[in-house]
Amino acid sequence: IPTIDARITISDLVVDVNNQKFTAENDKVVVTGLNPGEEYKVNYTFNLTYDGKTTSENGTEFIVKTSKILPTVKVFKCTYDGETYTTKLEGKMQPQNKFSQYTDN
Repeated sequence: IPTIDARITISDLVVDVNNQKFTAENDKVVVTGLNPGEEYKVNYTFNLTYDGKTTSENGTEFIVKTSKILPTVKVFKCTYDGETYTTKLEGKMQPQNKFSQYTDN
């Protein structure tokens, strides 16, 4: 989790998805085990340090709805011609901007 400025730092981010906790590692949270076409309640907590003083904070709960189609990759190819890498993906993917949506509670 990056430093916002020299005086403010966010650390120890934990995301709770339907009572299953996921901890930030390498500045990101990876959530696994989601099923297609379902809604999940998401909460999060983090530590906020300002001028050397740290407080524990709770984020605002929100709902995430997953896509009805589970993305699958059937073919992944990567080639290099000595100058350029070219990648090719084939599979069943949900259209962009419709993979998930959320609403604030």
